[in-house]
Amino acid sequence: MPNTLLITAISFVISIILGVSFGVLSAVYRGKALDTTLSTLSVVFVSVPSFVIAIVLLIIFRNTGVPTRYVAPGSNGYTVGRFIASLTLPILSLSLGGFSSMTYYMRNEMVEVLQQDYIKTARSKGLSESAIIFKHAFRNASIPILSIIVPSILGLISSSFIIETFFSVPGTASLLVAAIQRNEVNMLAFQVLFFSSLGFLLQILLDFIYTLVDPRIRLAEANSFIFIRWIHNSIVRNKTKKLW
Repeated sequence: MPNTLLITAISFVISIILGVSFGVLSAVYRGKALDTTLSTLSVVFVSVPSFVIAIVLLIIFRNTGVPTRYVAPGSNGYTVGRFIASLTLPILSLSLGGFSSMTYYMRNEMVEVLQQDYIKTARSKGLSESAIIFKHAFRNASIPILSIIVPSILGLISSSFIIETFFSVPGTASLLVAAIQRNEVNMLAFQVLFFSSLGFLLQILLDFIYTLVDPRIRLAEANSFIFIRWIHNSIVRNKTKKLW
């Protein structure tokens, strides 16, 4: 499981960095050669399953010296460099599909925001293009993008189950197969409970991130009952009782 989470986390960070960067560039240079190239790559990689990308990478790198199988710590020929290199292809397989969908969403949101009246007003006031893009357009365009973060992470985790088998990574996929073969119901139940809880916690964390990106959003604003406030009041009441 640590290998699964490591590969997924690195792939997600790479997908976010590349997807947001390419999406902004594609929107800024809309209708030009760069936009056409990035949009075409996004459509191609979002349409191709990650396991197909893994097969292509195995064919390309099998005779290049890049490890195509996982190099476990403590195994024969293990070095830090070979360990990192053995994770390169699985991470690349997941990142290519992840960044393409992020690029697609980011481009569409940026194009819509750049056509708003307040962007035209900012340009008429003489603000630099970089200030308009990163200070005004990017922040507003990033709010809808947050809604696809949790599905993207869960999608990368589910895809990693298949990718791990191609590159012999001892992760969640091998645990699931072993649990099914040995009829270990407890292990299967734990896997389901763990990843379901992970998705739930990520969604809660995302709600807090919304408030940081857009200060106008307030948690539980329409509800008089706030769980955090209830906990705080309970602690205060307990301290008051002890004083009496």
